[in-house]
Amino acid sequence: MTNNELMKKSTWFLVLLSVVIVGCNDDEEDMELMNPTGSVTVSDQMLTENNSIIVSSVTLSADGWIVVHSSTEDGSGPVVPDIISEAKMVNSGTTENVEVMLNSDVEIEDGDVVWVMLHTDDGTVGTYEFDGSNGFDGPILDDAGNIVMTSITLSAEGDPTGTLTVMDQTLSQNMVHVSNVTLDRSGFVVVHAAAESGPEVPAIISKPLAIEAGSTDDLMIELTDFSSLEDGATLYVMLHTDDGAAGDYEFDGASGIDNPIIDAEGNIVMTAITVSAPSITVESQVVSENMVTIGEVSAAVDGWLVIHSDNGEGAPGPVLGQTMVSAGSNSNVMVDVGDATFAGGEMLFPMLHIESPADGEYGFPDNGDGPEIFGDDVVVVGFETMAPSGSITVSDQVLQGNMLTVGEITMNATGWVVVHASNANNDGPQVPEIISTPVQVDAGTSTDVMITLTEAAAADDVLYVMLHTENGTVGEYEFDGANFMYP
Repeated sequence: MTNNELMKKSTWFLVLLSVVIVGCNDDEEDMELMNPTGSVTVSDQMLTENNSIIVSSVTLSADGWIVVHSSTEDGSGPVVPDIISEAKMVNSGTTENVEVMLNSDVEIEDGDVVWVMLHTDDGTVGTYEFDGSNGFDGPILDDAGNIVMTSITLSAEGDPTGTLTVMDQTLSQNMVHVSNVTLDRSGFVVVHAAAESGPEVPAIISKPLAIEAGSTDDLMIELTDFSSLEDGATLYVMLHTDDGAAGDYEFDGASGIDNPIIDAEGNIVMTAITVSAPSITVESQVVSENMVTIGEVSAAVDGWLVIHSDNGEGAPGPVLGQTMVSAGSNSNVMVDVGDATFAGGEMLFPMLHIESPADGEYGFPDNGDGPEIFGDDVVVVGFETMAPSGSITVSDQVLQGNMLTVGEITMNATGWVVVHASNANNDGPQVPEIISTPVQVDAGTSTDVMITLTEAAAADDVLYVMLHTENGTVGEYEFDGANFMYP
C-alpha cells in the first residue's frame, strides 16, 4: 500500500467515523458533516537563518495544521506519517507568511525536495496526532479527493533572491509606496536618488526598511533626504541583503555587507520610478455665493482641501472652509467659505491636508488631518480675490401693471437686482429700503429681466435699478445698509 493510499484510507476512516457519530444523534438527523477544505501557496526557497521555511498563504475552512514531510527516495511523494518540522497550528481563514520551523536534527542539502501539507485538527484540539492509522488529524483533501500538499525545492546555500513591485506615484508625507516585496531571506528595501546613469550609491535618501523573508504587500518607505526631491524626480527603489549585523543597514559600497540583491541575469533588483508632488491649481476669482472654485487638486491620498484667510502678513491664517478630496485628480473643487465678504484684492490660501484618522471629519489641529507635505514644504498656494462687478441696461418705460423690465444685466458672479425709490432730495436712491421683490441673477449676461414692484410708482417718478452681491445666507436678500462692505 502506497503512502498516498494509506493517508487517503486514514482520512476516509475519519469521515466514516464522523458520519456514524452524526447518525447516532436523533436531534441532528438532517445535519450534513462538511469535510475541512483548504489551500496552500508556497514557493521554492532558501532556508531562513533559523532553519525554517515561509509559507506564502494558507486558507482553511477550519483550524488545522501545516506540516513538512520529507520526500521519498524516488521523489514520487511525501514520507508519511513522519514529519520533519514542527506542526504549525493555523486558524481558519487566510493566513499569510507563515513560518514553519524544521526539526533541529534535520539537515537540508542544496536542492532537497520537501512536501508542505495541510492536516485537520479533529482529535485532541491543539495536539497534532496523525500517525497514519488512528484517524486523527489526517491530511485535508481537495474536491477531487487529492491531498492538499505542495512540493518545494530548498536551497541550503546560494545567493539571496527577491522581487520588487513599485509604480510611478504621487507622494504623500514624503512616503514611497511599494506594492510588494518578496525575499527568500531577511533584507532591506531602500530608496536611492538618481545619478546621471542610474542610482546614486552607496548613499540612500530613505530610512532603510527591514523586511522578513516571504511576500509582503503595501510597504511605506519614508524619505529623509529632500535635496534631490522635486516634482517629476526619478528615484530608485532597491532591495538589499541583511548579511551583516541583523537588522542594521550597513551598505557602504566597500565592506561587502548588505549589498544590493542581484537577479538571475546579474542585474540589481531595483525599479526606477517618477514621483510627483501633490498640487493645487487655482486662478484669481470672485467669491460667488460664498463659494470659491479650485481648478485642480492632485492628491496622493484621500484628504481635505482647506481654505485659509490671510493672517495679515501674506500667509495662511484662520480656516474659512474645507471639503474632502479623493486620491488622484479632482477638478473644479468648490469650497464654501462661509459668510465672509470680499471687496477684491484679499488673499486666500487653499491648503491640502491628509485624512488621518479616516473618520470623515476635519479635525486639524486637535484630531489629526495634518497638512500634506512634499519635501520640506506644505502643499499650499495663494490666490487673490476679485471684486464683484456688473452692468445694467434699462430704459425709461411705461410700466405694465407693477412690472419693470431690465433690458440686460451682466455680472461676474451671482447677485441680486432690486429697485430703489428716489430719496427725499431726489438726488439718488433711497437705501437700504427697496420697492421691489429682489430677483436673483446668475453670473453672465441675462436679458429682459422682469422685476415686480411692491409699491406703486407715479408718472415721471425716478426709480433706481441696482445690482447687489449674493453672500451671507445664499438665496436670501439681506442688505440692510449695515451688514455689507459694498452693495
